[in-house]
Amino acid sequence: MIWALQRWLPKIPNALVAMLVMTGIAWGLGWPVGTIGEIPATILLSEHLTINGIPWAQMSDIISAGVSIAALAAIESLMTGTAGAAMSGRPFDADQELIAQGSANMIVPWFGGVPSSAAISRTAVAIRSGGRTRITSIVHSLVLLVYVFFLSQFIAYVPLASLAGVLLWTAWHMIDWSTIGRYTHMRIKHALVGVLVTTAATAALDLTEAILIGLAVSAVIHLRLEAEAATVSVVPVDPRRIPNARFTQACPGVRVAYISGALFFGNAAAMRTALHQERDCHTLILSMRGVPMIDMMGGEVLRQLIHEFNSRNGQVVIAGVQPAVRAMLERLHIVALIGEQHIFWDAAAAILHVHDRIAVSGCQGCTNCPVVTAGDTKTPLPAE
Repeated sequence: MIWALQRWLPKIPNALVAMLVMTGIAWGLGWPVGTIGEIPATILLSEHLTINGIPWAQMSDIISAGVSIAALAAIESLMTGTAGAAMSGRPFDADQELIAQGSANMIVPWFGGVPSSAAISRTAVAIRSGGRTRITSIVHSLVLLVYVFFLSQFIAYVPLASLAGVLLWTAWHMIDWSTIGRYTHMRIKHALVGVLVTTAATAALDLTEAILIGLAVSAVIHLRLEAEAATVSVVPVDPRRIPNARFTQACPGVRVAYISGALFFGNAAAMRTALHQERDCHTLILSMRGVPMIDMMGGEVLRQLIHEFNSRNGQVVIAGVQPAVRAMLERLHIVALIGEQHIFWDAAAAILHVHDRIAVSGCQGCTNCPVVTAGDTKTPLPAE
């Protein structure tokens, strides 16, 4: 009935009309079906939260379930708000939504209520029905109060089977089939794995555990993608690509390592292998402009690299460090270890500094270093 009404009479509340019709049929024909039953005509239920009723001994279980429910409610509300903003064309304040929802969910248990969140189905119905402002939610709440106080005896006859039909219809249309189809068509396997694992966990276990499992799987997939996205490219210096270069030939013992992606425990081993292979160079310039984040394991990779080069009279120079990465390097004492004089704004500045030093003081790592200044291209500078 919901499908038929939506197709041919889209302006009427299809779910409500379908439930009224089925309630009338079940009541009129005397069908022995389960119904909602008596609804207390009050907003202060006898079973409500009290200070003495808090099970402090089971607090660990309560916190685990509470975090899962809060995460579900927040994700659902943010997704609903985003979808509603797209449908209505009005801005959406995510902070305001979450603060209001959290405040409400902390109050309702003292009246006997349960946590709730925004719902795509209600929001979509409200927008399609002409709702434009927050008055829509207020009117919705007032109508529910009228149902509780004055129409509860009639609602008691509503068959549970008709509610199940509404829930099935709503659940079916809450699934973003177009997105899942796009994931399938584009073969985005990690997204499909997240969907399938969460769906299976919901069916096999319960919603709380399914959310935790889904978040854990998503976190693992995200870490794997971050690890695979990180790359290290070590190249020799090309004077033709350096603006205002004061040397015509580059020192073969100077290499530039361009690092892209987060440097963290997920790819620390691969990064260490890639960087420690440069044993035939005495100066390694790390261009870290593409590194948005570094953790302790990433810092340990840099520390070992610096110690290795220092042990064979080489040096490591860092360039293009982002503010967040710079702060982490300072906390890990990497800046103090390498020296402030070996940190530069970009790779070009670091290359010019290294070659200027070689041109003035000579190369400590090469026997016959070809580095000469732009004004003297006849005789290479002697090695120190």
